[in-house]
Amino acid sequence: MAAIGRDGLKDATAGLVGSVILVGNIVSFAALMFPGDLSAGIPTAIWSMLIGSCIGGIWIALFTSLRPLSTGIDGATGTVLVLLSASVGHSIVAAGGNARDAITSVMLIFTAAVSWRTGGPGMCLPAVCAWGSHHLCTVRPRRVRRSRK
Repeated sequence: MAAIGRDGLKDATAGLVGSVILVGNIVSFAALMFPGDLSAGIPTAIWSMLIGSCIGGIWIALFTSLRPLSTGIDGATGTVLVLLSASVGHSIVAAGGNARDAITSVMLIFTAAVSWRTGGPGMCLPAVCAWGSHHLCTVRPRRVRRSRK
């Protein structure tokens, strides 16, 4: 019984630390996406990324062998999306648009890019077109090992 309590405490601590890291990551990405005059879009970006990470985390936990921590935006993908978002927002404002239009456009582009990459045509198109038969376009699920206790 003590071992179960210890394991539960370890899991709860790891979940808390992982959650704090994810929220910090999301807040920093939102601030980078909407700098300066576009800062009114930060709450929308935080909300959308938190909800998306929550839904993605539940899906990953229930239906895959991946760990739910992999639901956050990170690495090169996040960098490209943040740079794209910031440049599009400033281009719209520079062309005479208002901040609200720029924020809406940035969020639509961000949503389309994430949808394309995580489950939309970017993941399904190679399989549908049978590109998996070519060695350069092979879509193979990565095998993930679970830790043994």
